[in-house]
Amino acid sequence: MIQMSNGCIWHISVVLPLLNELKSASKIYNKITIGQQEKELKFNKEEDFSFQSEICVKNLYFNYEEKEIFKDVSFKIEKGKKYLLKGASGAGKSTLIKLLSMVYEDYEGEITADGVDYRNIKESSLNENISFIYQDVFLFEDTIFNNIALFKPFSEEEVLEASKKAGLEELLNKKENGLSEMLMENGKNLSGGERQRISIARAIVKKSKILFVDEGTSSLDEKLGRKVENTILDIDSTVIAISHRYYEGITVKYDYVLEVKNGTINQYSAEEYFEEEAI
Repeated sequence: MIQMSNGCIWHISVVLPLLNELKSASKIYNKITIGQQEKELKFNKEEDFSFQSEICVKNLYFNYEEKEIFKDVSFKIEKGKKYLLKGASGAGKSTLIKLLSMVYEDYEGEITADGVDYRNIKESSLNENISFIYQDVFLFEDTIFNNIALFKPFSEEEVLEASKKAGLEELLNKKENGLSEMLMENGKNLSGGERQRISIARAIVKKSKILFVDEGTSSLDEKLGRKVENTILDIDSTVIAISHRYYEGITVKYDYVLEVKNGTINQYSAEEYFEEEAI
């Protein structure tokens, strides 16, 4: 038991998870602020991110808090292809996304984009070219326009086009002010599907080269989930997604499945993987 100064007593089982959350938050803060500058100086990060051909992962080893996550992993991500990450909970799927998006850099082995080592690529340049869709979408108490543009200087025409491609046309038509419609705190006046489509529109207007999706449809019902998944697979970006859901006739549109298991990654065509799963 731990006694706080105000007389409140907390059990150690409650306190430890909170300490872990604070530790993670601190890492994120350092990445966003001084950590990025220091890291770029340390690794001589002077190259811009380019993804015209492929990202290669070669002989990758990675441990997290003394636990081995990946051991001698090698695979490629081809531009424009759609990849589905499969594997048991805790296998390392989210960790792989963090490695490919430069959240983690203390790995052994190589990650290169068009032949340039990740360790030499400016993190800011990578961030300009990637987007994320998570199960929980954060929205500002602001207009639909600003929630898609994220306060960057996109034109109304660009945001409107991205909205239509993301399947938001119906929402905009029923809102009196269209793109200028104000959203409530964290988008409380939107459905789950509409919230996710705003995430997709953000990636489209940004012209992201890579879209990372972590359980983007898990909180949606079957009908909405199918629509959102189909929209994700129809955009031009390279997609790297985690999903435990299978949508018949849609999930097979992924080009490849990367199965994360026992510290290794095996690559299959989506058709091959799901045929084996069905047996």
